Amino acid sequence: MRINKYLSLAGVASRRKSEELITSGRVLIDGVVAKLSDNVDPDKSSVSVDGCKIKPKSLVYYVFNKPLGVVCSTIRQSGEKIVLDYFSQKDLIICGRLDKDSEGLILLTNDGDYANFIMHPSYDHEKEYIVNVRTKSKNPSEAFAYAMKLFVCGHILDSKKTRPAKIFLKSQSGNKAEFRIVLKQGMNRQIRRTFEKSEIIVESLQRVRINDIKLGDLQSGRSRKVDKSK
Repeated sequence: MRINKYLSLAGVASRRKSEELITSGRVLIDGVVAKLSDNVDPDKSSVSVDGCKIKPKSLVYYVFNKPLGVVCSTIRQSGEKIVLDYFSQKDLIICGRLDKDSEGLILLTNDGDYANFIMHPSYDHEKEYIVNVRTKSKNPSEAFAYAMKLFVCGHILDSKKTRPAKIFLKSQSGNKAEFRIVLKQGMNRQIRRTFEKSEIIVESLQRVRINDIKLGDLQSGRSRKVDKSK
């Protein structure tokens, strides 16, 4: 196993950061300063960083159905309930955050490389949402059509143009409607703020998919382990 991967699996740092540790001479393999090209035997090699011996950890990957009102944070503030309250393992990284007023699919893992892969915008991961809305507009159909145009064509948020998204009108009844939206980015409260531009209020927002990982029938507040390849 290549030394940078070994360090990543041990939870020391991502592979890129591990390479920096190696080139700075802080990593030893069997007492010898490691090189980027070195391989290690997880069962036989003795590896240390800054004098501390390390061992790879078991990597885990969870799908979690975040309930409403739960904060996507590893640090508690003002007594609010956080995602990690639902897990006994506390070294998990939250991948793909949702705001407090949204619910649905969250990925959690202790694999730093995988977390970076999921969260980095350059990988074009799709995130799918089911969104229920209502409008005060006197012409609801016109307001909904304008909102769909904003999603498809992009618009300016925080001095940056949003990327084109996919949006489908699932149903409409008067001033209320349900949409299915697929994004490839995750700007702060992007869906809610886009609808607000056309006088539409989001009543509920649920994420149901990240790439090919689906929420399915997982109940709110429950989690399941998945293979990272799925």
